[in-house]
Amino acid sequence: MKWRKRIGEEGMEKLFYQTLATAQNLGLLRKSHLNKVNIDTTVQEKAIAFPTDARLYFNMRLKLVKAAAENGIELRQSYRRLGKKALVMQGRYAHAKQMKRARKETKKLKNYLGRITRELRRKTGESVSPALNELLCLSERLLIQQRKDSRTYCRHETSAEPVTQKMDQTTMCDRADYRALEIRWQNGQKLSQRQNW
Repeated sequence: MKWRKRIGEEGMEKLFYQTLATAQNLGLLRKSHLNKVNIDTTVQEKAIAFPTDARLYFNMRLKLVKAAAENGIELRQSYRRLGKKALVMQGRYAHAKQMKRARKETKKLKNYLGRITRELRRKTGESVSPALNELLCLSERLLIQQRKDSRTYCRHETSAEPVTQKMDQTTMCDRADYRALEIRWQNGQKLSQRQNW
């Protein structure tokens, strides 16, 4: 990956065209080979943490508090310390298989998020910035979503789905820097004549 970043996109194209030119000079490349191009890339699953509701509530509350500060809105309480403590305890209880206690901490986090959301709606009224309004809408969506609904799993990627065992349902993200190169063979023109480098 570091090497690919160092040579950049132009370097990769240069290397690709040089490979094709070498194959053509050695007589290994025919017209029929250029009718169809297969591009093989390295893919990596999106970096979305396991979607626990507790973490979603916690992160959304943090974003709302930060957005409120940026817009000059003073909140009664930010729940910074209480929210952090509730998130830590929820993780500990869930790890210890004490699910009733873990649900109680998740409920606390949801309450904190709801209080912040409602307070911001009250204080902004109609004069709300588009960025803050988008966050508030996403927060309200998080608060009302149910298990059976089409859920939000990630704050920054609202359409993402969790990674499952089935490969066809896995959301993949291409991490390789490549550009789809369409190669046309024009009247027997050599590749070396078309290169601009």
